[in-house]
Amino acid sequence: MAAARHLPLSRVRDLIKAHATPRAWGFLGEVRVDVLRLNLALDALGR
Repeated sequence: MAAARHLPLSRVRDLIKAHATPRAWGFLGEVRVDVLRLNLALDALGR
């Protein structure tokens, strides 16, 4: 993703962390990423 958008990997990782929802009570389920909002944020960087 970082290479395709010509962005530093650290910036993409920060955006992924910013759009992630942690596990319920810290241990149930998996961390989820809101992919739509992540892609919108990545698109906004390209402008």
